Order: sequence, then structure tokens, then C-alpha cells
Amino acid sequence: MIQRIQTLFLLFASGAAFGALSVPFASGSGSGLFADGVYMANDHIALIVCFAVAGALTLAAVFLYKTRKVQIRLATFSAIATLAAVGFGGWLYWNSGAAATGWTFWLGLPAVGVILALLARFYTQKDENLVRSMDRLR
Repeated sequence: MIQRIQTLFLLFASGAAFGALSVPFASGSGSGLFADGVYMANDHIALIVCFAVAGALTLAAVFLYKTRKVQIRLATFSAIATLAAVGFGGWLYWNSGAAATGWTFWLGLPAVGVILALLARFYTQKDENLVRSMDRLR
């Protein structure tokens, strides 16, 4: 249901998670992470899985607009999966010993995805509270 603001937040969060799979986060030279010259989510299978799961969860939550509790959980798990990918990606970078020569603005894309997923969760919870309050009035 596109009329609800949280649906738009979920769609954009899904786009941010899937978009993080195809954009470079940093460029550099050397070996390890920068063997091909760029650092992307495609450099490790765990990063691919985390971002794909985050995108799939938020996309699935769009179609579950009738069950708001499930939608809240999926948005929360999507934010957690994105944070796990960012944490693991940072850990890979710092443990590789490689040095980036240039960071791209795409590095903020996962943060945007987390913020949008949490905003969707907030507005879905707000809708749930409104429905519950109306049920008490009947």
C-alpha cells in the first residue's frame, strides 16, 4: 500500500540495501581487498548475503502491510542485517592492512538504509498504536 509513508521508507531502504551490492565504497591500490582497485560488497560472500537479506526483508515487508507486527519485525531485522554487514565490512578493511586512497560518497548508503528501515519501523508502530487505540474506543 503505497499511500503509507512507511511503505516508501521500506522501498527506499530496500533500494539502498540492494544498491550497496553494486557500488564501490573505496578505492586503493595494493593487495587483499584492493587487488582490483576498489572495495565493494562483492569482495566477500558474507557482505553479499547480509545486504541481500536486508534488501529482501524490507522488500517483503512492503507486501505485508496488513500484518503490522510482522512488518515491524522485518524492518528491525533488516536494520540489524545492514549493521552487521557494515560492521563486518569495517572489520575486513581494518584487518586487511590495506589503505584506501579515496573514499566514495556511496559509503553512506548503508547508513541511509538503516535510517530508512528504522523510520519505517517507527511509523508502522505509530499506525499499530493508532489502530489499538481505536479498538479500545469501540
